[in-house]
Amino acid sequence: QEKRNLQAGESAEAQVAYDLNFRFREYKNWVVLHDLRLVDGNDVAQIDHLLIVRTLDFFVLETKNYARGVRISPQGEFEAYPKEGSPYPIDSPVAQNDRHIMLLQRLLKRYKAIPRRMGLTQPIFHNYVMISGRGRIDRPTPDSFSNVIKGDLFYENAVRTFQKTFTFLDAVR
Repeated sequence: QEKRNLQAGESAEAQVAYDLNFRFREYKNWVVLHDLRLVDGNDVAQIDHLLIVRTLDFFVLETKNYARGVRISPQGEFEAYPKEGSPYPIDSPVAQNDRHIMLLQRLLKRYKAIPRRMGLTQPIFHNYVMISGRGRIDRPTPDSFSNVIKGDLFYENAVRTFQKTFTFLDAVR
């Protein structure tokens, strides 16, 4: 069972990597990295996908393969749907990704790795959790947890959220 879970997770990550590469490879002002491992002493972060935009927007993407989907409580607690039976509690992938972002911020600051671009000096970090395309996402309200999306919808979400950025970057590429 553990082996099947690992293979399913790897398959989901590979599909998201393909989608991201397909969608973003034309944008010269975007960098797409996959399977980035950050280590700082005892702290380790395994970032599934990292998109860096010239405008200093960092999209930290965590991929989860819950074939049947997830349910999120109003308090942000996550449960996964099994093939049979009742949903069971799981660690919050949003909180997991927050820890990844904290480590990334710490390392970028320590090594002074943020360039000054177009008068921008402060990066903006975006936390997204991508669920496999066939899984459902049950939210407390339709507008809550909008950063938990199906992996194949990330591009449309990014375009909708950053339409002006895309238009600007298209003009300068």
